[in-house]
Order: sequence, then structure tokens, then C-alpha cells
Amino acid sequence: MDSQSIAEKYRAKRYFDIVCQEKAIQEIEIFLEEFPKKKKAILLYGPAGTGKTSLAIVAANEHNL
Repeated sequence: MDSQSIAEKYRAKRYFDIVCQEKAIQEIEIFLEEFPKKKKAILLYGPAGTGKTSLAIVAANEHNL
């Protein structure tokens, strides 16, 4: 039996897997491009279960961070 929770098993792995969040993905991409110059943080906020952690994990994976 797999020890992964269902949420982890089916978590988005690429930007393509995240639906209806094009603006959020675009903002993350802009942030990651500008971070080396500006050194400012980003804050993801919203109700529980809206994909904040998934978006952060996907962004890190997409950019090999």
C-alpha cells in the first residue's frame, strides 16, 4: 500500500495541471524572473484548498528550484 496521502498523490506536477489559474501562474512567472534583481518576497493567500501550496511546488519544480 502506498503511504502517500490522496492529496499528495494527485497534486499538480506541472503548470499544465493547474486549471483556471492563468493569472496566478503569470504572476509567479513574473516574480521568478524579477527576483534576482529585486530580492522581494511573494505572498500566496486565499482560502484553504485553493492550490497555494501546489502552485508553489509546481513553480519550484518547473524552475528546478
